[in-house]
Amino acid sequence: MTAYFRGNTMKIAFLGLGAMGSRMANRMLDAGHDLTVWNRTESAAYPLMQKGARIAVTPAAAVCEADLVFSMVRDDIASKYVWSDSGTGALKTIREGAIAIDCSTLSFEWVKQLSILMHKKNISFIEAPVSGSRPAAENGQLVFFAAGDKTLIERVKPTLLLLGNQINLVGDIGCGAVTKLFTNALLGTQVALFAELLGACREHSLSATSILKAISTTSVWAPVANYLSMSMLAEEYSPQFPVELLNKDLGYTTALSKHHMPVVNTVLGIFQRAAQRGYAEENMTAVAKLYQTSESFPRKAYSATS
Repeated sequence: MTAYFRGNTMKIAFLGLGAMGSRMANRMLDAGHDLTVWNRTESAAYPLMQKGARIAVTPAAAVCEADLVFSMVRDDIASKYVWSDSGTGALKTIREGAIAIDCSTLSFEWVKQLSILMHKKNISFIEAPVSGSRPAAENGQLVFFAAGDKTLIERVKPTLLLLGNQINLVGDIGCGAVTKLFTNALLGTQVALFAELLGACREHSLSATSILKAISTTSVWAPVANYLSMSMLAEEYSPQFPVELLNKDLGYTTALSKHHMPVVNTVLGIFQRAAQRGYAEENMTAVAKLYQTSESFPRKAYSATS
């Protein structure tokens, strides 16, 4: 690892090459790092192989020589397979002294368990989930919520800055997951509310564009509001952040406090309804479709517990 801290290239393993992971791994290659990749569907790794990455057949095979191991997978189930599968998990072969960085959006409970597993293997572990869309990943403009040992985070900062332009130190392991889940809970609430407000405009034949333009001049207008409202008004739902993923994240959020999250629980119910209606793979803003006809969404509140 000494060469790395002088700013030279290092051996990196990247586990998970979905929409975000593939873009992050590509930036590692562009920076000249020695990269080994793994993905459950191997064909996703072919574009990276053409640029010089090696493809491993299992997570365990990918990490055995790595100085730094990144994981960017969909959920707890995928993360458990990547790290702790009894036959192919990365923890079987990751070398002592390596640094593991998990950028996935995971539950608080699993991140804490994963930290214990890392400690037992004497692996330095950083939790670093990210906020940002596919273009942000492609252009190195992700926002990190980094949790763990501050000195360790500082050591890997040059690599993180290849992927993002802001690194927030949020506390001990587990705080990264909570920060990311709260961020997405705020996002999901705004998505659901915009869908509801635009549905009311449609119901009464009002000019949603004029009304939103006026609201945008006030202090309550959030930076993401333009994107959300314009996507819904244009009925443009190509996936940037699919309904199914936000649904998952809201579920992890409500698990943090079963009895004290009525708002998040209600928003979760709306996204569950959208998935049930067939919008799971569309962009999160597709929940607006629930309000396009009076029959598609009942007037009474729909919650995840009802």
